[in-house]
Amino acid sequence: MQITQKLSPNFTRGRQGWVPDMFCFHYDTGSDAGTGTINTIMNPARQASYHSTIGTATGVTEHVRIEDTAWANGTSTDRNHRLWIGHARHPIVRERNVNPNLYTISICIPGDRAPIGETRIEQAVELILHYRREVHRIWGVWIKLDRTHIIGHDEISRTLCPGLDFPFEEIINRARARAGASARAAGRPAGGQSPREGVLVRIGDVETIVPAQMRGDRWVMTLPDGPEGQPQPSVLLRVVLETMGFDVGWDSADGAIVAALPVE
Repeated sequence: MQITQKLSPNFTRGRQGWVPDMFCFHYDTGSDAGTGTINTIMNPARQASYHSTIGTATGVTEHVRIEDTAWANGTSTDRNHRLWIGHARHPIVRERNVNPNLYTISICIPGDRAPIGETRIEQAVELILHYRREVHRIWGVWIKLDRTHIIGHDEISRTLCPGLDFPFEEIINRARARAGASARAAGRPAGGQSPREGVLVRIGDVETIVPAQMRGDRWVMTLPDGPEGQPQPSVLLRVVLETMGFDVGWDSADGAIVAALPVE
């Protein structure tokens, strides 16, 4: 997709060791063209920014690199502050109890909470998939495509942003379908990279190709037993797959690991 870069001075370099694993959507009141929003986040005095904006006139514009922290979802640990993190509706935000900017990718769609329209829904889907690939390239993690990991600003702070009518389900459903189709066309699980003949498992200096085959939208892998008293390959592979973001199950009839795209 075409992304114009116009970097904001309002950001913090790096993420203090955090890996981005959530998308947070915003709206910004005013024209949906996006020019006013961009002017705002280019102003150092405003101390606000997003990783990207999607405007009808400006298209998709990147303002903060994904490796860095944007200033869009700030909270406070002070119970008396209006942005106290304890007010967050999202359980992960409350449990982590750190600045959500460190682990979120912030996307703003300018406008006054009106329907965002087909064009910007499509741009939002493509931007999510683009960032998801970038996160995997940089950190080796796939962000899950569900409502736990694709959220609104109002789930972090007391705000009406991005609005009750924001099309989360439509965006998520399209992103999931497109991610799955892309993975099947490439001959690999949608959650991560895999050669066509199987799944490469590397443990220490030992590499093994685990035979795998597609059954519908799932990969099925059968492993031999390992030496007695040692961690079994099936257990190790399950840990690896779950770390990569797969939903992993066990087919007792075939004695096989079954891995699939995460579902909500």
